[in-house]
Amino acid sequence: MTMNLNDPQSRMSGLFPQYEHEPVSSFNGVLDVLVSKSRSESEKGRVFEALVKAFIEMDAGQARRFDKVWLWSEYPNRGGRQDTGIDLVARERAAGDLIAIQCKFYAPDATISLDQVNKFLAAYSTDEFAGGVFVSTTAKWGRNAESALRNRGGKPVVRWGPDVFENSSIDWENFRLVSPKAIRRKTSKNLREYQRIALEDTLAGFAEHERGKLIMACGSGKTFTALRIAERIAGVGGSVLFLTPSISLLSQSLRDWANDTAVPLNSSWYAPTPARVGCGAMMIAISRRLTCRSPRPLTPGLLWSGTAKRITAPLCLSYSPPTSFWTLCPPRKRMGCPISI
Repeated sequence: MTMNLNDPQSRMSGLFPQYEHEPVSSFNGVLDVLVSKSRSESEKGRVFEALVKAFIEMDAGQARRFDKVWLWSEYPNRGGRQDTGIDLVARERAAGDLIAIQCKFYAPDATISLDQVNKFLAAYSTDEFAGGVFVSTTAKWGRNAESALRNRGGKPVVRWGPDVFENSSIDWENFRLVSPKAIRRKTSKNLREYQRIALEDTLAGFAEHERGKLIMACGSGKTFTALRIAERIAGVGGSVLFLTPSISLLSQSLRDWANDTAVPLNSSWYAPTPARVGCGAMMIAISRRLTCRSPRPLTPGLLWSGTAKRITAPLCLSYSPPTSFWTLCPPRKRMGCPISI
């Protein structure tokens, strides 16, 4: 079977037969196959675009946020525009906002420069798009390029590196590049026996007390157990305030809950302003770590307002550092917003 990869219809079919006999075991393995088997740089880029499109459509967190993804050649509002620096356009499920996405296949040790992002920033900055995502196969960014993405005012651009794909809900061990559309999720996780006991004990404890501690060893699945507890106690329509002591734990918890949740889940986050506790660096670092499926930042008032509830329904999950707890409490009490857990 042969195919002209320059033909939009061929690209839309999602079939790349030259990769048919190339098994992979991880996302980085997928990239290795692309490097070794692609017949040209342009082919490598087009296959990578198709892969990112399929990822957004299938990944658990992305599929909850977006209801439609187009290659630029498919985008219905493209008009006569050719290559503008935008490779994909995704539509947010809740508000219908459009997100511009750039996909770049670089060597793992390459550093992204300002010149390599300027074309995309100019294209996405129009009123047509509410935000942007820059997807690259390297995690190394030059200072000027990083600053340009961060300082976009009310239109954020988030970065995806290989770790976003590797740590997703996608089953890369059974993935084949011959057909990116055949991408599948990992099998759903179930509680182990000791985690089930922890869940039941927690439910029993909260039946008699308003607060308590669940203490589990490192590596025993605390995050997953906490998710199942939150689903049982809060459930659809409930709200969860999740306090994390570090940015890395915030990002990890968000990712794991998005991948493993059994109920619809959307999230928001709050971090103190520099005027309060000198955490301006935290705000920047959170924005830098979180992916496109990640929650949007909110003020304490908006976090508990009806607007925030619409953003984060049906299960409201709000992340914040523990130092923010007393900042969040007064507006919550004024607005009469309950916290399930």
